[in-house]
Amino acid sequence: RSIRALSTGEWQRALMAHVAPHHPAVATWHELATRGQELLGAMRDAAVLAARARPEAPGVGAVLDDVVLAHRDAFVLGWVQRRGAVLAALDAATQALRTSAPPVTPAGLPVELERKLLLHALPPEAGAAPWVDIAQGWLPGTALRERLRRTTHPDGTVQRTRTIKLGPATARLEVEEEAPAALFDALWPLTAAARVTKRRHTVPADGASWEVDVFTDRPLVLAEIEQHGDAAPPPPPAWLIPYIVRDVTLEPEFTNTALARPAEPPPPPC
Repeated sequence: RSIRALSTGEWQRALMAHVAPHHPAVATWHELATRGQELLGAMRDAAVLAARARPEAPGVGAVLDDVVLAHRDAFVLGWVQRRGAVLAALDAATQALRTSAPPVTPAGLPVELERKLLLHALPPEAGAAPWVDIAQGWLPGTALRERLRRTTHPDGTVQRTRTIKLGPATARLEVEEEAPAALFDALWPLTAAARVTKRRHTVPADGASWEVDVFTDRPLVLAEIEQHGDAAPPPPPAWLIPYIVRDVTLEPEFTNTALARPAEPPPPPC
């Protein structure tokens, strides 16, 4: 059981190493897990050395046996006899991670929670923010529709993704992965019947990021923000409020799939 606990502790410590500096409760659990891991590791090492030394140097083996017992007693004192405090620290760390992480389904798949606002124009604060150009299209389907997205950055860098979303606009299951260029280029022509193009400006505000989309294939400007956990969506910042027409989160005609339209045919050759 000690060996099993040791390997579990190593796995947990690796996962928490980059998270602990940002969450005090996780840092407390990380320190506790590190101490337990070190005691179990020292106990295992001493036991291995004792077994090797005992046949030819019984005295050394006996000393190492005492070391094993000392580390065991320290582990019992710090962990077993403080079981309530240990479990409380674990629960606090778990809660901290749950409240800060994006929501997921019971199967562990990410859920997208968002709020969408219709704007009458692009706010100057958004126009001055960093932007990317987005072209996205949907493969034919009824119950299941897969989205392809090509994101082009100002420096010419291109990202290609495949995404499936299921559920209502307020809380959708979202599964996304990078798409190799060859695969994306092969699938992209199949989306010709349902596409949108837009320039997305991202504006940080109060610990969140508002994404303001200016559609380049029609006169439309939308602002979106993703929620985290069960918290209420943050209120619109002061720079955005004068440009809001209304909240369209629950209006199906403003979903991206509803906004998709056939691609314009290429111009005839001269």
